Amino acid sequence: KGAVSTTFLVDGVLSAERAKAIQGRRSTLTSSEHDEFVPTEGDTYQAAALSLVLHTKSPMVPTFRSDVRIFVVQSKETGQSMAWFGGGADLTPYYL
Repeated sequence: KGAVSTTFLVDGVLSAERAKAIQGRRSTLTSSEHDEFVPTEGDTYQAAALSLVLHTKSPMVPTFRSDVRIFVVQSKETGQSMAWFGGGADLTPYYL
């Protein structure tokens, strides 16, 4: 058995709180290409996520689970954009 879930968000608008949170995370970036773009309130964003869960018939084979996400912010003033990727996968045994 398996399940797939997708989520898409288009044309979101950053709130002041979300922009401030992103600015705090941005301080960990070391690439000089991001030095000019600081997300601010009113910038637009898009987000997408994909989740997978696969169960086998045999209790001896672990369950597979995976989630991947992308979040893209685009400046309303300059058109510059910045993206974050995240997610992970794991195998969960259920035979003891």
